[in-house]
Amino acid sequence: MKKSNYSSQSLKDKIVIVTGGNSGIGLYTVLDALHDGAYVVMASRSMQKAEEAKQFLATKTSVERLTILSLDVSSLSSVQTFVQTFLKTFQHVDILVNNAGIMFGDYHRTEDGFERQMATNHFGHFALTASLFPMMAKDARIIQVSSIAHKRAEMDLNQLAYEDGKGYTPWGAYSRSKLANLWFAFALADRLKAHNHTIKSLVVHPGVSKTNLFFKEKGKQPLYNLLKILMPLQSAEKGALPTLRAMHDVDARNGDFFGPEGLAEFGGKAVRVQASRLAQNRLLADQFFTLSETLTKTEFIF
Repeated sequence: MKKSNYSSQSLKDKIVIVTGGNSGIGLYTVLDALHDGAYVVMASRSMQKAEEAKQFLATKTSVERLTILSLDVSSLSSVQTFVQTFLKTFQHVDILVNNAGIMFGDYHRTEDGFERQMATNHFGHFALTASLFPMMAKDARIIQVSSIAHKRAEMDLNQLAYEDGKGYTPWGAYSRSKLANLWFAFALADRLKAHNHTIKSLVVHPGVSKTNLFFKEKGKQPLYNLLKILMPLQSAEKGALPTLRAMHDVDARNGDFFGPEGLAEFGGKAVRVQASRLAQNRLLADQFFTLSETLTKTEFIF
């Protein structure tokens, strides 16, 4: 896959974890890393879908360096089981791509008491990253996959699970979970810098792509209906370009945000993009990071 006009580092022999790597953007992220010679851990909630993805990948490249592990990022216990299983085979992490996500759906609280979209899209990945952080290579990259939906987000830190029973909408909950990805990435970048780490915290958004996030709910959500009328969705392969840049770009800087260069950032080559003003609020990002440590009962040891 042609990435873009930037200097690209090789992933040969690096250990790469991709959550939700069995479909959509995650699948093409896995394919790129395998093709480049990395050892790839595909973390998937469905082992059946992961095996089907492996069969697809085998038609494109060698899968000898592919490991499939079970992970449901909406469950903190599943996160810890994944980490324990991972450490039986691997001793460090070079690239962690927090890609798995869900979009829309009725209100639901997980076994940990979190609203389901926030649990899957943020809290599980936060706990996973904190748990793996001691095993991060000195030049590791931690990549959050956000969305342009963050630009419409609002956040009440006292009502993260809509505890008052009011205000939940599928789109609103999704948007703020994507804001959470940016706050996490930026707050982590600030902490890495403060502790003189050479690890990079990066964040990307794919634009608008043909992935299961859209097609699972097609016909049920106004956004999907509007998009299919206004413009054709780009492929999941092209949607992976910002993630690939975050993995490969030699000149990527701690705290960088990559997304498509096209109209409204819906598609195109991966470039540096601007987050919303709310997403750039470092005070709120810091507060949210600390709150995430408390709620997930995990701590980053810098």
